[in-house]
Amino acid sequence: MTDIQAANYRIKATDETAAAFNAVNKRLTDMGLNATVSGKMVADAGKMIGAAVAAAAAAIGYMTVSSVQALAAQNDLAQTLGTTQAQLVALRRAADLSGVSHETLEKAAKKLNNTIGEGQAGNKAANETFARMGLTADRLAAMPLDERFAAISRSVSGLATQTERAALMQDVFGKGAQDLLPMMQDNGETLRYAEEQTVAWGTALSELDMAQVAEADDRMSDVRTTVDG
Repeated sequence: MTDIQAANYRIKATDETAAAFNAVNKRLTDMGLNATVSGKMVADAGKMIGAAVAAAAAAIGYMTVSSVQALAAQNDLAQTLGTTQAQLVALRRAADLSGVSHETLEKAAKKLNNTIGEGQAGNKAANETFARMGLTADRLAAMPLDERFAAISRSVSGLATQTERAALMQDVFGKGAQDLLPMMQDNGETLRYAEEQTVAWGTALSELDMAQVAEADDRMSDVRTTVDG
């Protein structure tokens, strides 16, 4: 990244921070309070955020304050699902291609993780379900989340009838599994294609890139805490 690009990221961050602080000042005035967020606070905050955003941009290629926040939110959700941002965006893209909502996908991922945990704890029904797919709870637990979905997709696709597929999906993913079925009955091809797309588009970030994004988001959070506090 050039010096001019870095400066642009810092200016962008400062401008957005200044706008936010101006809004704070206006609300304080409307409330009849005399407190003011000073120009120096704006400048200092802009430098802090700008430097962090520029660091993330250096790794990723382009970054704004809003995109840092959006990526950080993606990463937080991915961590709750036991996966990475790259795997999450690939799964979401596969859902989009199949007409499946992100909410349905994320609920299914949580249910799958729970079912795997039940199997590892010795739950007979869960282990029988995995055995019907030629899988085990331990094997699935060792896979990344996107590979778990792909493995199940291959198993579901091998069943002869739609009724059998729906029944197996229900046993694995619980209530709402029928809504996920369009994404899971093509032998994992949609999942594979979605992963290729997100890598090619640059929306799937490496763990190193996400560390830069998380650092930028932390710096912005520090500034918000300072202003609120």
